[in-house]
Amino acid sequence: MGSLITTKLREQALILRKLVATGATDLIAVHKNHFLQEIHGILTIMLGPPPSPDKEFTWTFYDADNKYTKVVTKPTQFASTLSDRQTVRACGGADVNELFSLVNDPRNEYNRLLTVNRLGNVVGGVPVRYVNVEMD
Repeated sequence: MGSLITTKLREQALILRKLVATGATDLIAVHKNHFLQEIHGILTIMLGPPPSPDKEFTWTFYDADNKYTKVVTKPTQFASTLSDRQTVRACGGADVNELFSLVNDPRNEYNRLLTVNRLGNVVGGVPVRYVNVEMD
């Protein structure tokens, strides 16, 4: 599934780049919306429809000790647990809302936190954060 989505996103990115290069700005939003619907359709076929934010769902999985685990929760409740003490402890002390990526961008000062303007794909979402480091 991951490789299918990656391939599809790359294909769609090429089309969007061509539209930008040809100056067809009026078509970009139309194509982008179509692409998002296509990706949503693929994910829905493969994983089933997403749950309603206020409707309970059951998540079953095997943990690191190969123990079958079942969690019944709502999407909004699940999202709020990503920063609680138990989750932070389970992630080796990392709050998943505080994670960042390392990059090497010689255009910017090293050992500084960076964000990329207009990179995020969610209006009002948390910006993607990077720490600019040397390659050593």
